[in-house]
Amino acid sequence: MFKIIKILKDCIFPVYCLGCEKEGEWICKNCYNKINALSVFCFAEYLENNLDILVSPYQYKEAETIGKIIQHLKYYYVLELKKVITNLLVDFVNNNHNFFKNIEVIVPVPLHARRFAERGFNQAEEIAKILGGILNKPVSNNLTRMRYTKQQARLNKQERQNNVVGAFKIKTPSLLEGKVLLVDDVFTTGATINECAKVLRQAGVEKILAFTLARG
Repeated sequence: MFKIIKILKDCIFPVYCLGCEKEGEWICKNCYNKINALSVFCFAEYLENNLDILVSPYQYKEAETIGKIIQHLKYYYVLELKKVITNLLVDFVNNNHNFFKNIEVIVPVPLHARRFAERGFNQAEEIAKILGGILNKPVSNNLTRMRYTKQQARLNKQERQNNVVGAFKIKTPSLLEGKVLLVDDVFTTGATINECAKVLRQAGVEKILAFTLARG
């Protein structure tokens, strides 16, 4: 029955590769192999000393494949792309063991409850869960967003910083100890990731690493 439903769905709503528009799958094998992990590392001068280090494997450009993957996951709710992201992250983790060494808990950047209801899922949490499965580490939603904020993508750098000030809090500080991996989808100005890291630091977390799928 599942195969029949899938065939009917593919006939009515055909899928085209986000890279080359070839019909059949969201990312064809040829386009997948062209996605290049640049391992873009950002250090303290970009992170306001709240984070120890940030890694973003891919460069975010809207017109390129990785940008389209994130856009379609985030704004068009194409959850089928999680399989592609999982494959990318498995490859990256396998080649960068040291970055993830001794991680004790993974914390996604949270969505406000209203935006979660609008979207139906938190893309940062989905990425965090994938990493949690690969690393065999727990994912904690102990970090929460207290107020509804404007979408960061529509704001300039200063507006982004102002937009997220005081927007986050820790539910139970005692549950976040040791080495924390903070996860989001895209790092642009660093306003959101830095604000989250500041709250974690104030809660007593000593070692905070951050991972974003891409850097804009």
